[in-house]
Amino acid sequence: MQQQISTRLYSFLRSSLLAVFLVFSFQFVSAQPKTLSNEATISLLTCGEGNDLYSIFGHTALRVYDPVQNIDVAFNYGTFAFSDDFYYQFTMGKLNYRLSAEPFNRFVEGYQYENRWVREQVLNLDSLQKDRAYNFLVNNLKPENAYYLYDFFYDNCSHRSADVFQSVLGDDLKFNFLHLEKQKTFRNMIDLYLRQMPWSDVGIDLGLGTPCDIICTPELKMFLPHYMMDEFDRATVITNGIEVPFVKENKLVVDAQPLVQEGFNWFHPLVFFIGFILLHNLILMTKVRFLIGTFDGLLYTIIGIAGWLIFFLWFITDHNGTRPNLNIMWAMPLYLPFGIAFLFASKAKLLRWIMQFINGLLLLCLVFWVVLPQNLNEFYLPILVWLLYRNSERLGWFDWVKQRIGKRPTVV
Repeated sequence: MQQQISTRLYSFLRSSLLAVFLVFSFQFVSAQPKTLSNEATISLLTCGEGNDLYSIFGHTALRVYDPVQNIDVAFNYGTFAFSDDFYYQFTMGKLNYRLSAEPFNRFVEGYQYENRWVREQVLNLDSLQKDRAYNFLVNNLKPENAYYLYDFFYDNCSHRSADVFQSVLGDDLKFNFLHLEKQKTFRNMIDLYLRQMPWSDVGIDLGLGTPCDIICTPELKMFLPHYMMDEFDRATVITNGIEVPFVKENKLVVDAQPLVQEGFNWFHPLVFFIGFILLHNLILMTKVRFLIGTFDGLLYTIIGIAGWLIFFLWFITDHNGTRPNLNIMWAMPLYLPFGIAFLFASKAKLLRWIMQFINGLLLLCLVFWVVLPQNLNEFYLPILVWLLYRNSERLGWFDWVKQRIGKRPTVV
């Protein structure tokens, strides 16, 4: 009950802060001048990773600072509201994010509170370029322009921030990508951030499909704020007819020391999966049919639920990164209900054909594991091997092999 109240309070506070930001944004649009003074600066703000899943990959925002006109605002393309249907919209791939504006000092205080570092890159822009970027942002703050359909890989806060300067500067902005860098996929890049969140890694890898295993071009890698920060440091821009470094000054605004988990985490997917297999094996040794059936049913239920989740993300939602998904080769939705039914009617021909089809796909998945066009999480392997073993035993495949071996003629 206390956790439920805390969650509701947190959602209320987030929604209240969003309302404050929106009011500030609307007032800012109507009250601000169209030109900045010569003392004004525009900066890229890159924020370190947080402890929650939604913040683990960091964040990007923009700062407009004009001491002459008393402007010091953070423009944030990563604003969303914790509404009643937030998780539904997020799950369905229909979550709208929006651009908001807030006083820079409040923006910084939020990251100080969350113990997340913030680095500011002051950009090398002339007066005309600053005014264009500033007016672009103010125009985007208008209610009719502020919202966009969020896509983690292709349209997020980093993409939107980069688009501001690519739209305003055009060919005057040049990114000098390191093409000799080791090739990485979307999945490789996000895995680096999930090392201390193995359960999140297992869950995300279950839902993400083959689109996340394409090799990222240097441009695509900028979906991660930290990578985009590095690319801004290497970029150049033409100002006043001269090509100069895009970043004029790089400074640390908020220093933070994120908490690092030390020692072995016993609540780890690998420990949990192997523990389940060992317990299941002990149950098999008892030869108590009720217990064996219960654990087989539990295994099929868990795998079946995972399969239906994959099916849902693939065929029902609008997410681009979840289809197709080869995890369905081992986490088949057919385990529910046909796998459970097979436990009670193992001699029914239709159920045996279905289970043999499922087991055949599982065997193919294991044999071709390393060459599949999708990188499957290695933590699944113990469950896959155990699932293949239990299915084969239930289908009588081991007995068939023993009979075949026993029929071989003895060589004298």
